[in-house]
Amino acid sequence: MDVRAEMNKELRRARGWLLGVGILMFVINMGMLYLSSMGDAYSPTGKTLMALFLGVVLAMFVALWWFAKRKPRLCLTLGLVLYWAIQLLAAFGDPKSLFSGIILKVAFTVILVKGIKSAGRVELLRDQLVNVFE
Repeated sequence: MDVRAEMNKELRRARGWLLGVGILMFVINMGMLYLSSMGDAYSPTGKTLMALFLGVVLAMFVALWWFAKRKPRLCLTLGLVLYWAIQLLAAFGDPKSLFSGIILKVAFTVILVKGIKSAGRVELLRDQLVNVFE
């Protein structure tokens, strides 16, 4: 496989991890908000505000996915930081939430770390591609 094809494959993989985590977070949290008894703790206005917040978070992950074409490692790292910032923010309201769904949190962390590794590989391949023409 040539360098450019490998670079494109790694970039697609890295960006896919980022977008996948953002979409899964949105779907899971919206399901918990509207389909489970956990959402009963919110007033209708509270549910609307939480849904708006979840939409903004999804938009942030989509923006990181978009910009990852240019700066993949930075965007994947920001995605991981954003994910854990949200988890820690939720833990301030309910400390037990940090450990609930721990398997999913670990899985998302591992996925984003894999994405960072793919993004690092993309940057290495870009450097090799530039050096070919020197």
